[in-house]
Amino acid sequence: MKKIILPLIIFSFLLATAVSAQTADLPNSGTLPDSTFYFLKSWKESIQTFFTFGAENKARQFLHLAEVRLAEYQKMIEKGKTEIAQKTLEKYERQLNQALEKSREAKEQGKDVEKLAISISERVLKHQEVLNDVLNKVPEEAKKGIENAIEVSQKGFENAIQAVTGEKKEELERKAEEVRTEVEEKIIESKPAEPGVCIQVITPAVSPEKV
Repeated sequence: MKKIILPLIIFSFLLATAVSAQTADLPNSGTLPDSTFYFLKSWKESIQTFFTFGAENKARQFLHLAEVRLAEYQKMIEKGKTEIAQKTLEKYERQLNQALEKSREAKEQGKDVEKLAISISERVLKHQEVLNDVLNKVPEEAKKGIENAIEVSQKGFENAIQAVTGEKKEELERKAEEVRTEVEEKIIESKPAEPGVCIQVITPAVSPEKV
């Protein structure tokens, strides 16, 4: 049994290199939820989180995991696996909320969490842009899930921004307003058009003799 477990442990930690590679917006998705070996990735993340100490560090860890879930979600949408994608999006929401909870916990402990709050605020705005971009690319039944995730991220931003002060807060709030406008426009665009009511007015013909 030990001969089997040891290679699995080694393999699971090797996955960390794939996940840590960064793209322009989100972490590399690494092993995807539809993979047979996805449980190893989940195992590795659980171990890393367990050995992450301090509320502030936990918040950063959960924020990173939320971004990995979002990257996985994009890949699942691209592959047309909307059911798995929706479950992944729900995990994103949970882990983002865990990041916010740990940030709040650190603040209650008297820690200066402004840098952390700025990081969360900036990343959450990026999450909204990513979700907004996906909105018109998914089937109608998947759009509600994206709208819910956008709402969760907006609330997350509102919570995080409370710990930010000065010009940076004003800058983030301006950016948030821009993103919110874009999101609202995209949601309206994504809604199916309401069937119009065509009213045809028929006027009686008038014969030349009666004119």
